[in-house]
Amino acid sequence: MERVLRLVCRDPGVSPLPPPRCWISFDAESGTLVVEFKVFQGDPFVDPTLPVDRSVDRLWEHDVVEIFVSLASSSERVENSPYLEFQVSPLGQFLELRLLEPRKRDPLNQPLGLVASAHQDAHAWTARAEIQLKRHISPLHQDFIFGNVFSILGPPGKREYWSLFTPHQSQPDFHIPSQFKRLLIDG
Repeated sequence: MERVLRLVCRDPGVSPLPPPRCWISFDAESGTLVVEFKVFQGDPFVDPTLPVDRSVDRLWEHDVVEIFVSLASSSERVENSPYLEFQVSPLGQFLELRLLEPRKRDPLNQPLGLVASAHQDAHAWTARAEIQLKRHISPLHQDFIFGNVFSILGPPGKREYWSLFTPHQSQPDFHIPSQFKRLLIDG
């Protein structure tokens, strides 16, 4: 089911882009969460010198789509649980982090098993993130996969911030686990 991200914050004077779209699915057998995005932006802000074969720190300084997933195994523990952060750029570059609490990274900083891809054309770009949740959440049940989905678009001073669940903010902050909701919905 197509879901439309909503505007969280926009730098002053920025010409609005159409809202990004996402599709979220889950393969129970493999324990894989799949999030696909379509961003209607013909000239994304990217850095082609960044690698595509390993996690890239500070990727959010360029255009990205993001997925945050709580490591809680029940809805009662979402706010106080560690969570995973995944980002994909229009060039297929990626970032994967395990956070112990908002903006506090796990010092081990090990690969998390993200499979990322992206494609660009003249009017839009798409990204796909496959996340092996079975490696991180036990027990794993699709009714208890909580998180949020985001997009950061535009160069510094001309940025737009989009989210599936986060309300409007004067200063964007996506690291708010209390705003995580069920990622998978029926229908």
